[in-house]
Amino acid sequence: MAKVYKRTINPNVIKSRISFTKQINWWAWQLILQLDLSLDNSDYIQGDIIEVYNFASWSSNLVYVWYINEIIKKSTNYAETELIINWLASLLTKVIYNVAWNFTTTLSADPYVSAQAVVTYFNTKYNYLTASWSNTWVTINYTLDYTDSFKVIDDLNKLSQTYYWYLNNYTLNFKPKPWTATHTFTLQKDLVELTLEEDTSELVNKLYLTYNWWTNTYSDATSITTYWLRESYITDTSIANNASANEYWNKYITDNKNPKQKIKLTINNLADINNINPWDTCKIRNSKKVFNDNLLISKIQYNQYSITLNLESFDNFINLIKQ
Repeated sequence: MAKVYKRTINPNVIKSRISFTKQINWWAWQLILQLDLSLDNSDYIQGDIIEVYNFASWSSNLVYVWYINEIIKKSTNYAETELIINWLASLLTKVIYNVAWNFTTTLSADPYVSAQAVVTYFNTKYNYLTASWSNTWVTINYTLDYTDSFKVIDDLNKLSQTYYWYLNNYTLNFKPKPWTATHTFTLQKDLVELTLEEDTSELVNKLYLTYNWWTNTYSDATSITTYWLRESYITDTSIANNASANEYWNKYITDNKNPKQKIKLTINNLADINNINPWDTCKIRNSKKVFNDNLLISKIQYNQYSITLNLESFDNFINLIKQ
């Protein structure tokens, strides 16, 4: 399926305030776009790609890519067309990954090799994506069970220490956290507001992990001594051997053995929308509290007036509901 330019949406027909998020390792919310268009207008159909650009000075930059999933038309004393638009990465959920028509085989490779193969296969159906990868230097055994492409990539990430994935417009990144900060923000200069929250609601220091008919028990003694016992049970049939289960635990305990530090920054320079991404890192200056000098930007919230950054961790409401 090739992209063909259709039209630019006239800003004068956009009735809704545009706001959306970028984040690593998971889903982005829908964008609902309300347009002042009549019932018989046929400018847009389901599956059309929507590209969001930011215009600053003499340049324009592609900020985000979506596709139209649903169209709602209303008529009362006025007519309105509402476009329900999903993040492009959600198309990965529509394609079940297989190897030579084998939907239940076991992948045995470096996670980046397997993730790259998923993108290559996805492009045989939707020729949209490119890939940017880094070796993890471990071999992971992962069992397919009619698994969609989104879940395969997300699961491979969970088996890869310090790695994350993110779809940057059309490029799917599968990389480790940068070693040094890519941005510096200064209180009372770049930052309008800083909020710091630390809590233990998601802390886990002992895990029972069931995989491939086996159950492993893992624990972190230092965390248990410091924060008392916090147990959890997970079953994941896609993990195919003990070495891969150990890799899962190594990443899981790194992410969960300490209280989550959730830092939220609101920045006042909208031009930065062009060069700040959720896979970047940053340091904070002019603060009495000392922060790590390489904080991961895990989520960015955009609207027409401000940009808010979530650092290191954030509340993922879908995951909280599942818990």
